Amino acid sequence: MNPFDEPLRDGPRRPTQTGGGEFSIPKRVVDGLALTDARDTVLVECGTSTCPTRPKPNASILAPGNHMPINEVLRPNDLTEETLDAIFEPTDLEVRRDNDGDLVVTRGVSCYVMQTAENERLMLMTFVGVKENTDRAAKLEFVNRVNNDISTVRAHVNERESIVFDYHIPIRGGISAEAIVEATRFFLLASAHAIDRCDEDDIVR
Repeated sequence: MNPFDEPLRDGPRRPTQTGGGEFSIPKRVVDGLALTDARDTVLVECGTSTCPTRPKPNASILAPGNHMPINEVLRPNDLTEETLDAIFEPTDLEVRRDNDGDLVVTRGVSCYVMQTAENERLMLMTFVGVKENTDRAAKLEFVNRVNNDISTVRAHVNERESIVFDYHIPIRGGISAEAIVEATRFFLLASAHAIDRCDEDDIVR
């Protein structure tokens, strides 16, 4: 079975957005996914010696209402807000821009899709809402369990005391639109799985 098609046991549920741009992720179980052993299963990065020669993305493809061909190979200078919208709009993922213009992709769990400096990577980032009065020690114990047990998600407590999951998709060298979508889909499932597996103290809202 394709792990990206594995359903969430309780079905997709929208997270609740809280103050400061955080998302409270509902707990759920992802059946049958060996997420800890799948770090390299979704990234497709072709080297310069094997990447096919291709034209720049056609402007008509990026016009409103049009979609990025799934096998279109993208490099850092191809990535724009319009390109990212064209990549995700035809998928089964819910896509929107928030009030700050940031791209938010949802499938049960929500994550930001952020362009990094020089577009060499895309960063996927989810804020994990925790219960009120949860102390820093409990947050650190949770993120340490995630980092020890779930290799596909990096967890940390940021300077605002928020718990953040992130994941980086390499763009340098070329990557297809399909690989970007599947990496994002996998990160969303991995994030839900990380909470179900590692929230032993029940701190997540």
